[in-house]
Amino acid sequence: MGILPYSIRNGGYLGNEDPELFAKHENYDDRYNTPTKVKSADKAEGFMRFLIENFLYEDGNQVRPKHLRVNLLDVDRLVSVNDLKPITNPITFSRNNIPTSDGLLSNEIFGITMYDRMNTCAYIDLHEWFMSPELYKVWSKLDKKIPACVNETKYFSITDNGVLVEDPEHGKTGLKFLKDNFEKINVARTASIRRDQDVDFINACKRDPGAWIRKIVVIPAALRDVDTSKGGRISIGEINQLYRNLILATKALKESTDYGLDMAGATRGRIQMSIVQIFDYFGNGTTINGTTTGPNVPGKLGVLRRSVMSKTTDYASRLVMSAPELKVEKIEDMQADLDYAAIPLASAAANFTPFVIFHMKRYFENAFSGNKGVPCIDPKTGKEEIVYIKDYQMQFSEERLRKELNRFCNGYSTRLLPIEVETVDGRKIYLHFKGFNVTKEEYESGVGNMPIVERWFTWCDLIYIATVEAAEGRKAIICRYPMNSWLNRAIY
Repeated sequence: MGILPYSIRNGGYLGNEDPELFAKHENYDDRYNTPTKVKSADKAEGFMRFLIENFLYEDGNQVRPKHLRVNLLDVDRLVSVNDLKPITNPITFSRNNIPTSDGLLSNEIFGITMYDRMNTCAYIDLHEWFMSPELYKVWSKLDKKIPACVNETKYFSITDNGVLVEDPEHGKTGLKFLKDNFEKINVARTASIRRDQDVDFINACKRDPGAWIRKIVVIPAALRDVDTSKGGRISIGEINQLYRNLILATKALKESTDYGLDMAGATRGRIQMSIVQIFDYFGNGTTINGTTTGPNVPGKLGVLRRSVMSKTTDYASRLVMSAPELKVEKIEDMQADLDYAAIPLASAAANFTPFVIFHMKRYFENAFSGNKGVPCIDPKTGKEEIVYIKDYQMQFSEERLRKELNRFCNGYSTRLLPIEVETVDGRKIYLHFKGFNVTKEEYESGVGNMPIVERWFTWCDLIYIATVEAAEGRKAIICRYPMNSWLNRAIY
């Protein structure tokens, strides 16, 4: 009875398990999104059997749910059902920079419209059987003899207990040997739960048609980077380079097999590692020519987070809450007291974008309307002078203000750029900033001689002024990420 938080026989409540899984049982009450109180011993025993069948427990604690099923991709079936076309040419572009007809960016294979190039896959024929990258990574982690067998550097035999042992005289080697004897080979278990999970995965692969592959899928051409900005030269990108290396290796394997050369073992090992490298590229990253790539699917910068999970509403920002740096002697000297949180200027400006742009426009209207001269600084001489601005409404249109605001919110190195204007006589000159270098309380008190600051007027100054005016008297929703219910939000 120790697998439950409370004794079922005593009429206790069940723990916080998976609601969808509990919904399958007759004693589940979906009105409260929690299992109902089990009153009878018979129902309790039936419900316990239900838990044991669907969950794995160890020492009274839940280890992992057993109802999740993930199968390997059957590449041959995917290619057949979707009528995918093969890529056989490692050359991406012809001499006139036109994609080759059978290459990685082919117009004939992937189409010419954006929809086709975003949704059409292809495949590379490996000509022989290789391990799926998931199986190779798990198996080689549990048994260090697998890489040597794949690369055909050592020979092995299988004992009566299914153990792979080294046998230089009478043993065999290679991927074909492993595939033919895959069901006979047993991987030892230990007390480790993680190892048991990996062994279960390998045993499941013995019945999975996706465990061994003869083809590898190539993602759509529009999802692969091509850089054409390098002085007429074209850079094909990281993933295209990995695909190209795989095509070259498969062609070398076919040629060495046709000519009867004994280099096929090393080539097969290179192909297997190329498959794993492509898999890692879309996973936690890999190393290409000494350069390490970051995660492309999982992680903070992965495609799942960037394209699916990190979608935010308009005029919102996602921030990480952190403790302030206490570099002051008194609480009164902190940038924000204990009842408030300091928000970065760029985030505040992004949250109130329409209002910020409105106050930026109104600032220039107040400064330049009436055809009056404004103080500016000549960037060449550094001297202040009064000048007349040429058509300020065109110079500071809403399009330019929005562009400058986006640049400020999304960049760092250009935030302190001065505001450059064109005068009626055609000169480029900077706006002049003049203010008091005091706190708000000191300015309102008006006590003593207040120091004056004079310099260029920057976009940071303007956006700060506009954001303060835009945020005055307004509220923001601060919510936990992701915002999946009303309980995750608070209004400030």
